Amino acid sequence: MADVLKSIAIALGAASLTVGQTTPAKATLTAETTDSRLDDDFPIAWSSSNPAVAIVNAAGVVTAVGAGNVTITGTSGTVKGSATLTVVALPTIQSDAASQAIFEALPLGAAFVIAFPTRSYPAQKQP
Repeated sequence: MADVLKSIAIALGAASLTVGQTTPAKATLTAETTDSRLDDDFPIAWSSSNPAVAIVNAAGVVTAVGAGNVTITGTSGTVKGSATLTVVALPTIQSDAASQAIFEALPLGAAFVIAFPTRSYPAQKQP
């Protein structure tokens, strides 16, 4: 007797990502009966509700591409399951015009050190 797929539960390796990060999506299949390996009988097709926020490949690897919320869905036949992912943007760095000019003058691949100003405090007299 062939299995009849009842439901698909989707779990993401992370509920939130920063742009550029990846996480695996895993589908847990439930069938009416269990005569064989379900993942062999019911291949999953992956999709994203908003490819501007995250994309998912055929292996279920989700890549964050833009800030926002997205639903990742796994489908087999007419049965679907989904999970929600939040993607946050990378922080932006503000710089002054002089720092920007120095940075733009560096050759591609150059190593550099960013130094932050420090503040000196007078020594405290110990009791």
